[in-house]
Amino acid sequence: MPVPDIARKYYIEDNPFLFDLFCTVKDVDDSGGFSQRRPQLDSLYDVFVNVRDDEKEHWKTLCNLVQYDDMQGIDNKKVVGTKARPTLESSA
Repeated sequence: MPVPDIARKYYIEDNPFLFDLFCTVKDVDDSGGFSQRRPQLDSLYDVFVNVRDDEKEHWKTLCNLVQYDDMQGIDNKKVVGTKARPTLESSA
């Protein structure tokens, strides 16, 4: 199926600076710099893959904010989900 116009606008036509800006926990490329992701966009499937990848970026940012109070607290490969606190037994 074809790529919807709104997805093409968001991923290709809109300002790429803003697209890179929200990817706060970026992968480091071979030269030690941060990668700039430019998504493949050839089909509706690619749109869903890009939405999934965007949500992963939001998750990594949230983990860093919660755990380190910093959007770029640690290296991308070391980001882990938060763990639930143990429940306290009631003294009833």
